[in-house]
Amino acid sequence: MSLTTSYWRLNDVADVITLEPPRINVDIWVCAAWVIINGSNSDWAEVMSGVPQGSILGPLLFTVYINDLDDRLINRVLKFADDTKIWGRVNSNEERSLMQEDLRILSEWSDSNAMPFNVSKCKVMHLGKKNIKGEYVLKGQKLTKTNEEKDLGVFFSESYKPSLNCNKVSKSANKIIGLIRRNIVNKTKESMLILYKTLVRPIIDYCIPVWRPYTKKDIGTLEKIQKRFTKMIVGCKSLSYEQRLKKLSLTTLEERHSRADLIQTFKVLSDKKEIYPAEFLTRVSRESRGNSMKLYKKRNSLELSRHSFASRVVDLWNNLPDKVVLSADVNDFKSRLDYHMREVREQKQANS
Repeated sequence: MSLTTSYWRLNDVADVITLEPPRINVDIWVCAAWVIINGSNSDWAEVMSGVPQGSILGPLLFTVYINDLDDRLINRVLKFADDTKIWGRVNSNEERSLMQEDLRILSEWSDSNAMPFNVSKCKVMHLGKKNIKGEYVLKGQKLTKTNEEKDLGVFFSESYKPSLNCNKVSKSANKIIGLIRRNIVNKTKESMLILYKTLVRPIIDYCIPVWRPYTKKDIGTLEKIQKRFTKMIVGCKSLSYEQRLKKLSLTTLEERHSRADLIQTFKVLSDKKEIYPAEFLTRVSRESRGNSMKLYKKRNSLELSRHSFASRVVDLWNNLPDKVVLSADVNDFKSRLDYHMREVREQKQANS
């Protein structure tokens, strides 16, 4: 059968080459289907294309089939289901040649496994100021350059700043808010909070540790979403934003995103399946004041690095007490963290 997958090529301080959907001919599976209408069955028909939907073994067998994709590649590879990213540093012609060599190896692999790439959908994204922005060729065709790309639901641009995704999220969330405003007549606190937490907030929260905004403009763009929604609720229109949050038992999105960062940090430090690289977050080796699981903060000269997840969570995590960081599991951590953040918030309000 034929399967469609999407392949990416990402050069970390240089280029992102999106090797997107190749047509994959897999002889290992024989897939057939029938249709039932009003109790009558059709004859069996062979399925010639598409990933088997609802199949348990299908995705697993596909993953096994492409598992050796990166065996001979020089640069690093990240694979998630049928999405693959290859990335590496490209600051010189020699490093560009290594990337081009990886493309040649991929081409050979696709030929030997009867899985030709759809080169017309492959793209290149150049990252970094020192990028030589070279051209790449796959199967005799020049790869298209792109300035922005959507990866697993998050938009990334050449600058790698979160502004692009922030604007996309704001647009999507405001569409839902407009739909609710026009169609919901009874805008009581109970019903509106259910709608907000079900339809709006998940759009904002999606993968927030990856793209969390750090500029005042972007933070304000997201906060306006919650400001707009809470103002629609009965009895809240004349209140200030802080008063609305208190009445609705909500926090600012900035505080909620800090919570999400800390939860993700706990997951990384509690990682027993070795999903994350060992050097992703570094524990302090010597004893010091504060909690017993303090993190080491690396020096970063670039603004983008200073506001990256691995850097911005250090101070937040190091300020937590032992009773929070030594939680037994994620659910226990969430409960203790919420209680701690509530105490801190109430103390600030009492002092102001």
